[in-house]
Amino acid sequence: CSLRNLGSCACPSNMVLPPGGSGVQDCICAAGYTGPAGGPCSACMPGTFKARPGSAECAACSGNTYSAVAGARACEQCAENAVVFTNGTEPPVCACQPGWTGPTWGPCTACESGSYKTEPGSAGCSECALGSFTDDSTRACIPCQEPKVKAVLVRQMQNEAFSVATLEIYT
Repeated sequence: CSLRNLGSCACPSNMVLPPGGSGVQDCICAAGYTGPAGGPCSACMPGTFKARPGSAECAACSGNTYSAVAGARACEQCAENAVVFTNGTEPPVCACQPGWTGPTWGPCTACESGSYKTEPGSAGCSECALGSFTDDSTRACIPCQEPKVKAVLVRQMQNEAFSVATLEIYT
């Protein structure tokens, strides 16, 4: 390329001239785009990325990372206690994991004691059924065990009538 002929050095959209390149014939796909040397170049789809210019394929985001837009150069980390969730939505989103609730992308807060949520997403937590409790490690409802202690209380009332109450203690 020369100063007189700069127009012949300009790469098409979504392409770059690599170091040492001498003209449009040397253009390669920009980061976030894929295709053969010389083009055409297509944007990486949401959920994928490409960090460097060239003809390499876009790579899928891994772990608990996401890219929500086409042409991503990197994947981003989901908020704490959120997971990548697709559920047929495009692009993927970060949603609160089971046992946690909050808006899409976070922040996520733990379901209160005695409540649960089994699916990722922004839905609220539901109360555990009577006779169950929330396990803090799994954030799931667990049925209570059979009572370990059972006591019968008898109380004498006026006119020689009795009332009986049963007290069950769960551990």
